Amino acid sequence: MDNLRSYFRDYEIEISNIPNEVVEIPSVPISYFIKDAFTIKAWATDDMDELKKVNYNSLQLKRIEDLAYACEFINREWCEVCNTLNYSTAGWNSLTDKAINIINSLIHTLRFAFRNDPELITVIELISDRNTKTNIIKNLNDLYYTGKDNAIIVDDIIDNNLLNDAHNLSEQLMTELEKINGDFYSENTIRVMRDKTYYLLKNEVDELKHYGRYLFWHNPDRLSGYINT
Repeated sequence: MDNLRSYFRDYEIEISNIPNEVVEIPSVPISYFIKDAFTIKAWATDDMDELKKVNYNSLQLKRIEDLAYACEFINREWCEVCNTLNYSTAGWNSLTDKAINIINSLIHTLRFAFRNDPELITVIELISDRNTKTNIIKNLNDLYYTGKDNAIIVDDIIDNNLLNDAHNLSEQLMTELEKINGDFYSENTIRVMRDKTYYLLKNEVDELKHYGRYLFWHNPDRLSGYINT
């Protein structure tokens, strides 16, 4: 724990200076995202020679690792405050598997339903492009409201139960997420710092994903590591 604390202290001032208003509520269990950060860091390490060609450097990659350790430290601190450190993620796991199936089904169906409407197709493609584990709740909600707002187009094509399932599942996931991550709306200083650390780490991971997707758009084997996290 003391080793993790040192990583947090290295970034504490930078984290503290992040404005509260730009920080979003974490959309996945923080512990999951930390694991994903380490995974993509390891994946990108193998691509470092190629990444350097598009001006992504090893210091940026090291920053992801450092921030992941910092995030692990402050998340543990917050979980101890909330007494959620040992809360089982089994409920989240079972719901996410179901959610991914619903999201994929809705994207497939709405693409067909909106095939003659370029604006709505763009909305669905944007959801599809961000269809990763970190966006499950947002994707469920966006697909639900897009379907409901365009009922005239989709009613003859889509099963309304599927849209309702998406909405209900997003609420269940939010409940599970709060049990795992702790009270979203607490003003506790540790919670605020935890969310700011997550925000900083997520920005770095997202930036690496952009580089990887740009660089390996023609190489499905390497591209997968920048999409599936």
